[in-house]
Amino acid sequence: MGGSSGGDTKGYGSMPWWVQGAHKSLINKAENFAYGDRGSYVPYGDQRIAGFTNAELTAQDARQAMYNQGDPSSEFASGLIGQAASYAPQMEGFATNRWQDADRSSYMNPYVEDVLNPQLREARESFDRDLNRSQADSIARGGSVGSYRMGLQDNQLRGQKALALSDIRGKGMYDAYGAGQSEFEQEQARGLQGLGSTAQTLQGLAGASSQLGFDSQQRQLSNISELERSGAVQREMQQREMDLAYGDFTQERDFPMQRMQFLSSILSGVPNAQLGGQTTSTPQPGLASQLASLGLGAAGISQILGLGGGA
Repeated sequence: MGGSSGGDTKGYGSMPWWVQGAHKSLINKAENFAYGDRGSYVPYGDQRIAGFTNAELTAQDARQAMYNQGDPSSEFASGLIGQAASYAPQMEGFATNRWQDADRSSYMNPYVEDVLNPQLREARESFDRDLNRSQADSIARGGSVGSYRMGLQDNQLRGQKALALSDIRGKGMYDAYGAGQSEFEQEQARGLQGLGSTAQTLQGLAGASSQLGFDSQQRQLSNISELERSGAVQREMQQREMDLAYGDFTQERDFPMQRMQFLSSILSGVPNAQLGGQTTSTPQPGLASQLASLGLGAAGISQILGLGGGA
């Protein structure tokens, strides 16, 4: 018994005989775990990454719809500005029109028809009445129609009539010219003011439309962002659940290896107090390096693995 024990001790180097069996068993289990059925790769069958939530997908669709829609408010505002700009040539025309180039008769005719012609007609009728009255008086005093005296009176009245009508016509045409020019200038001023006011109104509407469109887009984007934020919170919670499920999977998968590592630490005299208490991502040393740390040489490891005979 002593010889057998001594031979075993020699084959394992400085390893005590009472731990040799445990090491052999541990190595066999490690070999089965690494190369046997239990050591085959086991893929994780569930989802690892949380997908977009319905809220996030809805928000993405809303952003896409906004992009496809374009900016109708800006387009409408641009159209209004274009209309306002189209009034510029007309405004320039009103500003550069001159009375000398205008159809002055069209502006003078209203004064002539409404003022001058009635004055001429009244003056003509008045002289005709005076002429008739003079002829009647001459006949009443014993004169005859066509007499020399009556002829002088008629000529005198007719001359006065022509002179009066000429004065009325001259002054009337002068006044008609002034009235027509005044009306022309007022018409130009009204047209220029009207076009300027219309253009200014269109520009104001364009600015208001653009601002309203911008405010509307900002509100929509704010609502979309809130929807995205809500969906992101949901997705984060789903991801945490998936991470916990994957962590449970890896713990269950690695549990046999952790037990072997714990047993190896006991055999090495340094028990692992963290078994089952914490999960660490720090790589564990290989079994061969652990056996080497116990003072086993290459020959001792080969003998334990059954690759060589004892001395």
